Amino acid sequence: MTNAHINALNLCEVDKLIKLIHRKGIEGLLTMAHEKQDIKDAIDKLHIRSSLKQAIKMALAGDESLSILT
Repeated sequence: MTNAHINALNLCEVDKLIKLIHRKGIEGLLTMAHEKQDIKDAIDKLHIRSSLKQAIKMALAGDESLSILT
């Protein structure tokens, strides 16, 4: 959705859209809470680069030995 789409909506429609987005987000969180999935599996399902997935897993593991800032 672009700014042009949003600008074409009246205030009532914008309010309904925001409520819908909010509700879908809450439904997603509730679904995630009910699904007992391993955090590594959840990370692997993300549509991001493999290197970012590996970095997230390392950060969660607390492996500071490879930190470039120390």
